[in-house]
Amino acid sequence: MKTKSELSGALELDLSKNYFSDPELAKLFADLSYESRESFNELIHSVSQHIPENKKLYWWVGSPASRNTLNSVLFINYCKIELVKYLINKGGVIKKIYMESKGLYDVINQIPSIDQYEIILGKSRIRKLKDFVRPIIRVVMQIFDRVCKMIIYKIYIKKSEIKCTTPITLIDIFAFPGFYSKDRYYTSIQKYLTDEDCKRLYYVPTIVMTGLLNIYNAYKEIIKSEKNILFKESYLEIKDIIYASLYPLKAKLFKVRYAMSNGMDYMKLINEDMHSDSGHILGIEGILNYRFIKRLSEKGVKVSKIIDWWESQALDKGFNYGISKYYPDVEVIGYLGYAPREFELQLYPTKYEVQYGVVPNRIAVIGKGFIEGLKQFNKSLDVVVAPAFRFNHVWQEEECRSERSTYTILIPLTISYSESINILEIVLRALSKINIRNICIIVKKHPTMSTETIMEKVGSEKMKYIKFSDIETSTLLRNVDMIISGMSTICLEGLALGIPVLVIKRNDGLHYNPIPNEIPEDIWRLCETSEQIIEYIHLYKNRSVEEIEKHKRIGADIRNLYFEPLSKKEIKNFIR
Repeated sequence: MKTKSELSGALELDLSKNYFSDPELAKLFADLSYESRESFNELIHSVSQHIPENKKLYWWVGSPASRNTLNSVLFINYCKIELVKYLINKGGVIKKIYMESKGLYDVINQIPSIDQYEIILGKSRIRKLKDFVRPIIRVVMQIFDRVCKMIIYKIYIKKSEIKCTTPITLIDIFAFPGFYSKDRYYTSIQKYLTDEDCKRLYYVPTIVMTGLLNIYNAYKEIIKSEKNILFKESYLEIKDIIYASLYPLKAKLFKVRYAMSNGMDYMKLINEDMHSDSGHILGIEGILNYRFIKRLSEKGVKVSKIIDWWESQALDKGFNYGISKYYPDVEVIGYLGYAPREFELQLYPTKYEVQYGVVPNRIAVIGKGFIEGLKQFNKSLDVVVAPAFRFNHVWQEEECRSERSTYTILIPLTISYSESINILEIVLRALSKINIRNICIIVKKHPTMSTETIMEKVGSEKMKYIKFSDIETSTLLRNVDMIISGMSTICLEGLALGIPVLVIKRNDGLHYNPIPNEIPEDIWRLCETSEQIIEYIHLYKNRSVEEIEKHKRIGADIRNLYFEPLSKKEIKNFIR
């Protein structure tokens, strides 16, 4: 149980934002959020029990059931309600409450004694109109884009054929610019397998970040890879595309009829999240995954094992829901190929998710240090260790570094634009206050990001001392002295090599620290201000030889706990 902060004075509580500028209030919200995870899980379980069978698929690929706090605001809104309840019980703290969510407004008005406080609900008519029109536009665009891509595939691309006469193993992957034929997810796996093993292995790509004009070249490049490729498009039909693309409208019309918890009705809040368009694209992909598995079964494709690149998002839930329906006896492994963060609730399965078949019956993590944490909501969850394919470079022997005249700081940006911009702005403020003559700043953007967008949001003039790099992470890490980032797994990679790390705390109330609690705050620090960054740059820049050696020893322990090395035996166990 974390200690709650004490607040004094009357507050004008603004719940229209997902962060609190007051440090004490932000701390209190973070503490309450941590304590509210299990009760929130129980709420979602309760709602799931009352969803009709013929609507279960739409529910599971929707935002509320995802429990994905990076894609849905439902958990944050749930915690805002807990915050208001706590402050009211404290007495005399709240003066006024402002919000823009009607669902949040409805639930807060059920709190006893709430009528003693002024509550303001604000939302423009223009926004209401946009909320109505946006799903219609999205459906039209999705149908056009996806049907055109399907037609291109059917006309110009040879249908995927399964040449193996024995049951096959399916491996779920993503393909996007720079990684159509290059493997980002299961690096070097085929080098450790026999020809017979490789014949049974079929990769199922989900193509993302690829426009209509580039889809033909994407298909062709994927085919060139030295792997068996099983395109979903070989089995899906046009009617499946239309069926899935209608999801934004179906989600808009979806109504939860029961959502009681602790005597309060959360129905309107949950419906509001379901109707939000933030999860519509993932929902479409989830339904397509479900239909793909259904079509495979109808075609009589024999499958012995399925490996899901598992992030427990809506597309994963649709995928596994389909498997539980049409391949109930097939072993499914959800491969969590990166370090889970504390508030990514979806990465910590519950018993009811296992019962409903929306998560795999076995989860594989990249290091033994993650096993117990993943079981925090379900002690009976089957969690095993699998090779850390993407991170095997941390086990490669490090070359002796030559003395460098510059101190190199790597800033790996995260998948979130808002977090990445916040990181850059805090670091740039820090750099403006110190002598950077002997400091080199390198930014590595996330593969989903555009350099131009980053420069536009931060300002090209501010970024003049910063270099962008597309060099492989494994190579970059051998040539940097410090890492400053947020929720990026590169932080943990760096620590495994003995590189000091500064983690910038997010300003939205929930913190997605990629560094496990068990790692001592000696080789890394959590920062909120530019002043702290300056302090820790000086601290780590002036490390003694003894401190550097100590950090290398800590790095070795981190490797052993959180990065399982590749071996022929472990890889064969993984795919067989």
